[in-house]
Amino acid sequence: MSAVELRTSLVLSNNKHNQNNSGWFSTSTNSWVVWARMKMYVVISRYRPFETDGVFHVSELPPEEQNNAAISLIGLLHTKNPNVFILGEMYNLHSQGVQLLSRITSLCRMTYRTGFELVEGYNTDMGWGCMMRTGQMVLANSLIRLFFQKDWRVTSCSQYESQRYKEFLSLFSDTMRAPISIQRIALMGEQLDIKVGQWFGPTTICHVLKRLVMANISSLVRVYVSQDAVIYEDEIIECSKNWTKPVLLLIPLRLGLQFIEPSLAQMAAETLTLPQSLGIIGGKKSTSFYFVGKQENNLLFIDPHYPQSTVPMDNFSFESFHSSQLAQIKLTEMDPSLAIAFLCRSQQDLDEIRAYTEYDGRSIFALSSMDQLECLSDSVMSEGEAEAEGDSDWEIV
Repeated sequence: MSAVELRTSLVLSNNKHNQNNSGWFSTSTNSWVVWARMKMYVVISRYRPFETDGVFHVSELPPEEQNNAAISLIGLLHTKNPNVFILGEMYNLHSQGVQLLSRITSLCRMTYRTGFELVEGYNTDMGWGCMMRTGQMVLANSLIRLFFQKDWRVTSCSQYESQRYKEFLSLFSDTMRAPISIQRIALMGEQLDIKVGQWFGPTTICHVLKRLVMANISSLVRVYVSQDAVIYEDEIIECSKNWTKPVLLLIPLRLGLQFIEPSLAQMAAETLTLPQSLGIIGGKKSTSFYFVGKQENNLLFIDPHYPQSTVPMDNFSFESFHSSQLAQIKLTEMDPSLAIAFLCRSQQDLDEIRAYTEYDGRSIFALSSMDQLECLSDSVMSEGEAEAEGDSDWEIV
């Protein structure tokens, strides 16, 4: 769909709703019905799920039309509260739709793949790899934050940045040669008694990521997985080599038995407003999503359940790893088993997370020193496993 077609579909209500016709609009059509029909048209004629040129087409529209066009491409609606949070960054839907679209399009996305290098007889992860892909997304977006500028956008990067980004994506290529490939993740799961082809839970993917990072790319980042919903400050500092290495902090939690407690779901969603946030590994029952944002009482997520062919890492387009769209569910529809992710690069980051846990005297996790264990609510449970660590000499230049 061209920019002209996009503009036509979005602004028909401005210049045709007073015209008497038997098509989509008529003189008796209420404004909210016009918007609903307009929204439906955009969804029906939307770009392919992994096409990024929507950003360019929106930029070609008149300035007064760009904001609503961008919001429609993302898949959001205007709500009473215009603020949307994406990994700790706030955007106002009334005025920052274009910036929000660019930010979302630049999030790295991993999805089901078919036709990849065999692992235990499987050449696709369809039906069992969604949690693994979610874990890849958390790690990938943490590395983007570390090694690319804060305002880096995939739609406007230079030729040098494009080549550098392709080299970065090769870390996650669907081959045994790649350090964080689906094959390596699946085989590492066998060390935790989960066979290839079986589904991971949030706690499992956290520990698998820790092992793979420490064995392959510990020169880039370290991973800390909390135990029993408690983060020990001295362990974090040791993990970071006294803050000479950034730390991906993963906090596995269980916030209910069969269903998530609404108050705890709200607390989990609030972590997405912190600047250190790298999202939430979670989903629905046996279905994993990567939660990257919140809008009022809804969670916004990237869905890995989209099959794509495996791409050769020496010749591929960014569209295979990016999209302009987010999906959403209500807070209370989230599965109670999840893992919260933060990126800590300094003591200040850790102190800001601590301030969040102490803000109202009650939190879904605690930050403590080894000799001072804070009490948590009885409704918060967690799983933990011991880990083996290695080292590496990987470097992103």
